[in-house]
Amino acid sequence: MEEAASDDGEIGASEHVKTVTLFPDYPDQKFTQGQLIDVLCGFSNTGDKSFNVTKLEGSLHSPMDYRYIQNFTERTPFTEIKEGGQGTLLFQFYSDPNLEPRDYVLTLSVDYVDAER
Repeated sequence: MEEAASDDGEIGASEHVKTVTLFPDYPDQKFTQGQLIDVLCGFSNTGDKSFNVTKLEGSLHSPMDYRYIQNFTERTPFTEIKEGGQGTLLFQFYSDPNLEPRDYVLTLSVDYVDAER
């Protein structure tokens, strides 16, 4: 199945990719600001083509209006997940210790391309 490109040339998510995130040290997903936090991103390829993971990036947002709060350095793992395979990607971030202590939304984006491109 071909993915449709948007007006800006980006291609949407593949129906053959499933992701899940896990905070191994914080199963309740609550952590103290100002500490290095590990996030594991599980990537499952249920299709018949390999995918190259090219970028991981994250940011904090307000839970009320999704307003941007803090951006984190992007990672470039350049990892291949073969057809029918799975992989785990590590993303680490350090939230600003001076942010108001309250709930935030962490958004992680995984960019990948068909390995045949």
